[in-house]
Amino acid sequence: MTTPMVSVIATAVRTNLWPELFVNFGIENTTSFEIVFVGDRIPDFPCPTNFFHIYSESKPMQCLEIAARNAKGEYLLLFADDLIPTPGFLNNM
Repeated sequence: MTTPMVSVIATAVRTNLWPELFVNFGIENTTSFEIVFVGDRIPDFPCPTNFFHIYSESKPMQCLEIAARNAKGEYLLLFADDLIPTPGFLNNM
């Protein structure tokens, strides 16, 4: 895998919203990205190859630190797992 341009990092516990989030990130974005979520809820469904979940029972800011340290992208984008991105927003950044 090539190094992504953007690493989307977040503390994440709302696994029920992640499938829609994966779809929305893929719409019209040509910028390479990865998603690094850290939290104490493990997804019970298959995730895309550019998605990484790290299990941790740490506090939210500690989870964000873990995500940032594990991100491989050139840029970090702090996100939340309950936001809905607009199509192509990574290209516009």
